[in-house]
Amino acid sequence: MIRNLFQQAGTRPTRLTVSFSFPPLPEENFRYQKHLGGGALFDLGPYAVSPGRLFFDDEPHEVFCRVCTRHPATGVDTAFSVLALYPGGRSMTGHFDFNTEYRNCMNILGPGMSIDIDRVFTTPPGVKNTLAVRSHNTATAATAPAADAFELFMQEVLSAINTHTHQRFADLLLYDATALHRLRVAAGEE
Repeated sequence: MIRNLFQQAGTRPTRLTVSFSFPPLPEENFRYQKHLGGGALFDLGPYAVSPGRLFFDDEPHEVFCRVCTRHPATGVDTAFSVLALYPGGRSMTGHFDFNTEYRNCMNILGPGMSIDIDRVFTTPPGVKNTLAVRSHNTATAATAPAADAFELFMQEVLSAINTHTHQRFADLLLYDATALHRLRVAAGEE
């Protein structure tokens, strides 16, 4: 819906600002255990790399990432900030955290248009989501219909497997794995 709104306005996104964070979890949560794949880079890293793929359809040519905090007992990273630079002067900045109030939002900015969306990554099933749209200094709202994003995604994957058109998903997995590796390297974690 967001990409369609930009296309209808005759423009494209050039800047993304992303925040995905939540309050501390119980101490026994797997996210605090390195041997269980814990840490903010592993848990929230996919949310840091996917917006650029979705809105720029390109890989970043530079990635800067810094771990902001670590768990006092286990040492896993619990917060990081990132700057990713894309061809054509496009960029994405973000903060991802296990230590704050819940935030799950994105601002998509381009020439003549800006869209803000809350609950961008995990809109609950059955809940409509409102996009705050600003175009040429005029504010409007667009409503995304209620849907279960996880169910729709799984249906699409199963359909692609059944029709032997699943290569796109393999390509997306490879893109995200490469981008996640670059994110962890930029953070000094690999």
